Amino acid sequence: MLSAYRAYHLQRLSMIQRAWFLPLFAGLGVISWIAIATCEPPANDSGYRSSTHFMLIGEMPANTALRGTAQYDPMPGQHGCPYHHPQLHLDTRPSDLPQTFSFEVPLAWHLPDCTLQLSEVDFVTEGFYGAGYAQRSSTTSGAIAVRDALQKGVPGFPESGEKEYRGICSWQTYTQPDGQNLQSLLTCHAANRQWTLISDQRRPRRPGGAVSRNELAGKTIRMTFRMAEAS
Repeated sequence: MLSAYRAYHLQRLSMIQRAWFLPLFAGLGVISWIAIATCEPPANDSGYRSSTHFMLIGEMPANTALRGTAQYDPMPGQHGCPYHHPQLHLDTRPSDLPQTFSFEVPLAWHLPDCTLQLSEVDFVTEGFYGAGYAQRSSTTSGAIAVRDALQKGVPGFPESGEKEYRGICSWQTYTQPDGQNLQSLLTCHAANRQWTLISDQRRPRRPGGAVSRNELAGKTIRMTFRMAEAS
């Protein structure tokens, strides 16, 4: 059985180094660590996380893994900020059983002469199939955008302090041009409370939405993913 775990790390990476399966080299000036999500990572000379945060919790179906990436951008008027902005990776390992996850996401990151604030958390879901999970397919599976002000009509947090977004994932199988090998493609789309797909201009939407920065501290966002029922 493949085991599940919760881990995250902060990195300064160029675009070509962002793939989560690449090794991290200290000689390239990468700042990284791995820590249990419920533990407080130690401060260091390179900066420290803010005490204000929100909880990102959720559920993933069997044979999948979630990669969340929290983006941090300089506050207006900041000087001395790094060209490559830090990122916080919120990753789970694949499991052959449904799994839950829980991450504490800071709202800001403090560096010498620079404060960066959370701007977005985006998600990629990987699905695994085949003998020994040797084959995989990944898909963009939504985002949480942090805004200073919400557009008219966008709801804030309910009184419970928890906002939920839902996603339905499904597999499509197709045959390669040689007619020999079967491949599977994973997709994930937004769902409502009844687990019906949400469409925008006749196209399925991605899970997630916009939240107000002023409301976010101390709140909980739940991302719940399920596999579509086989027809």
